[in-house]
Amino acid sequence: MEEAQRLAKKLGLGFPVVSDPDLSLIRRFGVEMQGREIAIPSMFVLEAKTGRITWRYIGETMFDRPQLQPVLEALDRASGTPNNDSSAPASP
Repeated sequence: MEEAQRLAKKLGLGFPVVSDPDLSLIRRFGVEMQGREIAIPSMFVLEAKTGRITWRYIGETMFDRPQLQPVLEALDRASGTPNNDSSAPASP
């Protein structure tokens, strides 16, 4: 956990970073890769005040990652910062 916090500080991240060595969050979010003790590639954007999931992406394969633009738009919506493309649909 300390290593994750040091990396977040070094990168100047404005959000919490967590480590999950016991897989409790991976299991809680339902993204444990069957037969392995790792997560399916996934990303969640949570509302800071409530912890409510406002956007999620769960990959189909080990190498499946979200495109950058939908992630940035989800972060903008979660933070209340307007983005440049207001026509983009929201992803639950």
